[in-house]
Amino acid sequence: MPFFLALGVLFAVLHHLYYTHLNNKEVTTGRGNIFRQQGIANAIGNSLAYIVNALFAAAISIAFVQQFWLRLRSHAGGMSISEMDIMSSCKERMSPISALRAWYIAFGLFVISCLATSMALISVWAPG
Repeated sequence: MPFFLALGVLFAVLHHLYYTHLNNKEVTTGRGNIFRQQGIANAIGNSLAYIVNALFAAAISIAFVQQFWLRLRSHAGGMSISEMDIMSSCKERMSPISALRAWYIAFGLFVISCLATSMALISVWAPG
């Protein structure tokens, strides 16, 4: 998980540096620097944002599985099937009833699933 997180941060920094480099530079058309053409610049920026999104999603998925099994092992007296079902369904959907029960059963899983849900914001915030 730290590997995917570190790579995600690295690509996010590369994305930022690429757009910082392009800031206040004239857009070229036809001949010239290929990386400053509008279509190519947008494609590179969006590709970097997609890579960041994929790497962060991988880190979040691994963290969810690790937290899930940690919670199962550390629960004193065992855990019921319905509690396990609530914890595992929190990864796919955040319905209000299961989300509130997940707060009670495993707060860490709820936080990780909120992070996974917020990953859609990367494509909104990525300029280009």
